[in-house]
Amino acid sequence: MPRYHFETRPMPEIVARIKYSKGDRQARAAMSRFTLFDDLQEAADYLIGKNGNSAYLKKCARGAPEKVSAIDRFVRQYEDAVMPSPGKAWTSDVAGALPNVQAHIAGLPLTMRNKRKRAKTNAPLAILVDLSGSSGIGHDGNSLKGAAILALVSILSASRPIELWAGANFAASTQSGDRDERDHGAVYARINTSPIDMSVASHIFCDNNSVHELFYPLNMIENRALGGWAFGDTHIETKMQRELLTPAFPHVEECLAIPAALYGEIISTNPIAWLDEQIKRYSPSLDD
Repeated sequence: MPRYHFETRPMPEIVARIKYSKGDRQARAAMSRFTLFDDLQEAADYLIGKNGNSAYLKKCARGAPEKVSAIDRFVRQYEDAVMPSPGKAWTSDVAGALPNVQAHIAGLPLTMRNKRKRAKTNAPLAILVDLSGSSGIGHDGNSLKGAAILALVSILSASRPIELWAGANFAASTQSGDRDERDHGAVYARINTSPIDMSVASHIFCDNNSVHELFYPLNMIENRALGGWAFGDTHIETKMQRELLTPAFPHVEECLAIPAALYGEIISTNPIAWLDEQIKRYSPSLDD
């Protein structure tokens, strides 16, 4: 399936923020428009069919092998790590959602079953990455951000399934076309992680042109993108990424949502510290 395209109301948390920053009228009318591609190459091919080919889009298939070494340098520092991750598993209990028939027949006290969060090494994780951001972080900052994210994918995928999506959020014109008001348009493409082709992924994650050459043109075609921050509010796109994308990814249980980058953030200034933080966050102790 090459693409999904749909329009929906944003989450209540987003609506409340719009009401606070933009007023009640815009909050009542706010809409998010999403276009999801099940494969990165399908996204590139779709844009080629609409706008014609370009040097950047041609490289989406073969990738950028020269960028992989930066990712490898990060990964080598964690080669021996074994990381449990949070997931839900059925446990026996005195009260629960389902009966434990075998325990009841055997006369055991724990005759019900509950699904509880506990540490295990194979809980799936979805990583949703907005590749846009402030122009102040520059090419080097964007490259470090992308390399750190792909290193995290490589490290965590050794112990759990990873679902990886890359894309960008933008302000989009409203149905009325009023340029003083802003909706939200988003285009995301799934990156194959079984196994991941780091050369292809690094071409998207470690190159400034991925937003300008791929995701922004797609957003203009599909979602009437204007550029700028979603709903005209920096806070929503940089601090509420999970809530912003929830309508498009309702199946996701455990999620790392990485928002558009701002100047001076740790992911682009100290990627090793960011990696340490994420690995600790997604590798809780068994007591958690």
